[in-house]
This record gives sequence, structure tokens and C-alpha cells, in this order.
Amino acid sequence: MDRSNRRSVVSGLAALALVLALLYIVFRDKLPDIIESAVSVSLSGLLVLLAMGFVYQLIDAAMCMVLLRSRLPELSYRQAFELTFLGVFGLVCSGGAITIPMQSFYLKRCGLDVGHSVGLLILKFVYHKSAMLLYALVMLIPGLRWLDTFLPKARFYVLPGVLVCLLIIAALVLLCTWAPVRSLAEKLTGKLPDRGKWPERKTKWLSQLDLMYTEAGHLKARRDVSVKVMLLNLLKFTVLYLIPSAALLAMGRNAPDVWHSLVLSSMMLLISGVLPHVNGIGPLEFAFVFFYSTVAGNIAASGAMLLYRIATYFFPFLLSLPVFIAVQHRLSSGRM
Repeated sequence: MDRSNRRSVVSGLAALALVLALLYIVFRDKLPDIIESAVSVSLSGLLVLLAMGFVYQLIDAAMCMVLLRSRLPELSYRQAFELTFLGVFGLVCSGGAITIPMQSFYLKRCGLDVGHSVGLLILKFVYHKSAMLLYALVMLIPGLRWLDTFLPKARFYVLPGVLVCLLIIAALVLLCTWAPVRSLAEKLTGKLPDRGKWPERKTKWLSQLDLMYTEAGHLKARRDVSVKVMLLNLLKFTVLYLIPSAALLAMGRNAPDVWHSLVLSSMMLLISGVLPHVNGIGPLEFAFVFFYSTVAGNIAASGAMLLYRIATYFFPFLLSLPVFIAVQHRLSSGRM
């Protein structure tokens, strides 16, 4: 493993150590009970949870393939799979800062120029957030009365979360599709300071606005692509949203039925997605315990949360390490 690989892997392991430290700080008072609850899971139950976390990534790779084939028809599923796990690696190692640059470089070696790849990767995030909001709204419309009865305090978090997420998605969609909003954003960006790092940031943001707008215009003529991407996003969220209940069942605890699991998890991810975090840590832990403690108790919910993190965060990162090293090796040897 060369120095660059070692440095990247060490950065990722350091990020995981930070995550573990934050989890310890948040749950240190109840940590022994939480660990005891989590380790009660059977081996078969743990394998099911890891498989569900892996299936989520497989569906995400399929979604990437569909989206990127609108510009790069020859993109294979293997390449989309590698791209997805490069994204996982970048998210853990840098909180997402290196994800798009690393993925766009990979796509450039696959034959897609940087402009198109960056625009599509940004739109991938827009589709992801839009599907998350749509899923939450679909679950909330019939489930709000049940949620009010089951967890009355949820309304104080859910409704502001829906509003904030709706504003974010609306702003992103308008930036991508409506010229007046794009022009306004460019004018506001142009008024930022011209000293320090601001000129570089302004150039980067204006370029990203242009790329988003261009690729959104391209996809407007390919509605079949947008439909497939949204359906695959909804499918991957379904798998993700069932993991908390699967974790509770694997621990031998009570778990809500499928529909109520989808309601609770979609609300959980919605409100955690609009709050500040460190590498994704913080709001999700609070939201998980808040929604699922009513079902299984605080300790069991915290144990299930730990299993959820293993299946959706730690395990995918471990899988991303050999993918990153293999891709790095092929790139350095010119065999991409």
C-alpha cells in the first residue's frame, strides 16, 4: 500500500475513532447497558442487518448507474458499485468534502468529463433529498394521527423538519430548473467578499450552479431517467427504514410492524437530515432513540441504534476500504 493509500485509510480510521468517541460521550452513562443489549443479537440476526446495509448500497449503485448512463451509456454496474463505495469512503474520511472531487475524477477516467460528472453528482444529492421528503410525506399523511397518539411530542420535531426540508428541496429544484432563481443566486454569490478564500469559493459555487442547471436541463428531456432514479431511491429508503425494527427483532425485543416502522424511520431520517452534525453523528442518534424508545425502551432503542450504525456506517466503510485500494491501484497502473 503506497503512502497516499495509507494516508487515506488512516484518515478514515481516525474519522471512525472520532465517531466512536462522540458516541461514547453522548451515551457514556448508559453505555454498559447499551452494549449488553446490543451484543444479545444472534449471529444470524447480525448477518441479516449487515446484508440489509449492503443491499441499500447495492440499490444506490443501481440508481447511480441509471442516472449516469444518461451521459455515459457504457457505464457498467461494477463501475457504479465502485463509485458508490468511493462515496462512502469520502463521506467517512472527510465528511463529504472530497467525495465529489474523487468521484468526478473516477468518472473522468471512465470517459465522462468533469463538468457533466460534477453536475450529475450534485443532482444525485437533490434526487436523494427529494425522495427522502416524498417518502416522509407519503408516510405522514396517513400516519400523523397515529404518531400524535403514539408519540405526541413528535409533532414538535416532525412538522418543522418537514418545513425545513421542503424549503431546502424547493430551493435546490428551483436553482436547477428556473432561470430567474439561478440568476438571483448568481447575483447574491457575486456580492460576497473579494478577499481571503471568498473569490475561490465564489468561483466554485458559480461553477456548480451552472453545472446543476445544465444537467437538470439535460434530464428534463429524459423523464424516464428521473422516474427510475426516484423509484430506486424510494426502494433503497424502504430497506434502510426497516433496519431499526430488524435490529430490535434481532435483539429479541418488540418492534413495530412494517408500516409503522416506515413511519417512524422516515420521520427519524427527515428531522436528523436537517440538523447540524459531525460526519453524520449527533442528530440521528437523538432521533433514533426519541422515536424507538417508546416501542422498546431507552436502553433497547440505544442498542438498536448502535446496531443500525454498524450496518449503515461502520460496515459500509470497511467494505469501501478494499474498493478504494483496488481503484487506486488500477488508476496508478493505468488499467482503469
